[in-house]
Amino acid sequence: MNNSKMTAKIIAIGDKIEVEVIEGDYGVSGAFWIITGPDTQFLDSEGNKITHSSLNANDVIEIEYSGQVMMSYPPQVYAKAITIK
Repeated sequence: MNNSKMTAKIIAIGDKIEVEVIEGDYGVSGAFWIITGPDTQFLDSEGNKITHSSLNANDVIEIEYSGQVMMSYPPQVYAKAITIK
């Protein structure tokens, strides 16, 4: 399956990252939870590797994910990469 992307604003950071989607593939919108793990890459706007702790509320990020969305409330995706815009 091809990777999908969404652009979102970070609302809160905890075990999961709560975001408000600005735009995304397949018309996704609204609140989402972003799940990260040891394989998730974190990048700054220039493509340099950063850490999860570099993310802040109100950052606009691009999330790359498998395209699969867990239909919970709010929906959840597992991030392959997160890039600060």
